[in-house]
Amino acid sequence: MDPHIEGRVRNRIARARAKLATAGRLLESGDLDDAISRAYYGAFHAANALLLTVGLTPRSHQATLSLFGLHFVKSGQMDPEHARALRAIKEDRENGDYAEVVFFGSDEASSRVDDARRFVEAAVELLEREHALEQL
Repeated sequence: MDPHIEGRVRNRIARARAKLATAGRLLESGDLDDAISRAYYGAFHAANALLLTVGLTPRSHQATLSLFGLHFVKSGQMDPEHARALRAIKEDRENGDYAEVVFFGSDEASSRVDDARRFVEAAVELLEREHALEQL
């Protein structure tokens, strides 16, 4: 892999992990909407790290989700459950950020944060296996 691309991939994974850490802290403090939002961005950065490996830098959230499905789910490299989880977390993030009235329970928020963690872990495993990237 080109060193410049590798650096960008590593940066995206570092950002994904930072967002997940923040999501965990927000979840513990009871700030459920923002925990879901940070969880989404963790998964979003991991999806974009994967897309960098196939030469893609999407310009929108929807493009990231669509291209992730096309290049990593349809190819069999990632489980379709990860695509479903990413879409669900995105929808909840948008509802939490923009809907007039939305209330997430702690179980639902915790589930979304866990989904994002599994997504990031799966992305890291794929990057390490397919691109021989160590210590992501």
